[in-house]
Amino acid sequence: MDILQAEEVPMWAAHWLVEGLDGDAVVELAGLSGKDSRAVRDLLAVALEEAGVTALTTTQADVKVAFDHIAALHTDGLASWGWVIDVVHESIS
Repeated sequence: MDILQAEEVPMWAAHWLVEGLDGDAVVELAGLSGKDSRAVRDLLAVALEEAGVTALTTTQADVKVAFDHIAALHTDGLASWGWVIDVVHESIS
């Protein structure tokens, strides 16, 4: 959660409400401006649970961040597809 942009999270909660994934924390989170990152962080875990989202473990989150970075390197033209395949293969072997 440390890499989230808190100002975007209330809009996520608003979308969850539109999709019918509601609960007290989701409603409260949707009403925040996002400027107070502590308030967002305090509500987010409960809101995710209410919306039926299972949080990633620390290891899963670390892997996602790493793979997202590798993908961004490729899409930005900084890494070849062969390098990406090699790095991903090494990491899962």
